[in-house]
Amino acid sequence: MAWVTVVVQWAHVALAILWVGIAVTVGVVLTPVSAALSLPEQRAFGLRLGKRVGPLFGIAGGGTMLLGILRGTVFGPLHSLGAFTSMYGLTWIVALLLTVAVAILGGGPLGAGAERLYADDALWQAAPDGGLSSALAAAQQRLHVLARWELGGFAAILALMVLMAAGY
Repeated sequence: MAWVTVVVQWAHVALAILWVGIAVTVGVVLTPVSAALSLPEQRAFGLRLGKRVGPLFGIAGGGTMLLGILRGTVFGPLHSLGAFTSMYGLTWIVALLLTVAVAILGGGPLGAGAERLYADDALWQAAPDGGLSSALAAAQQRLHVLARWELGGFAAILALMVLMAAGY
């Protein structure tokens, strides 16, 4: 059974790295770089990017959560209701709730918001000066703020994982 625990643990870690890595790459690298493109190029890039990363977010996020639940319960120390009141159990619950919140944020307001942004023809009409319309700039800013919240959530989850590895 020990080898199964190791496989579950490392698959959990690998999927989490993929999930966070995609979020960081999109939010910190690709989105700022695409801002230098023309409006039609930005939109085309965003549409292509969403089709590629959307499914990966779902697989990586869902797999991370499922394996985290298995790792804490079936293959971990949380075998009874009383175990959930231990320091480890409480930390695990907080980590799970925060992970679910980050997944909801990413799949809901952030993911769906990006899909709506790139699908809305009216937003992509250039301003009279040829630049971004105020509506497009506002929509992009909302997504930027949500992405920062998502990354902050990932940082908090990582801190909780370190605490759990130390037995808390």
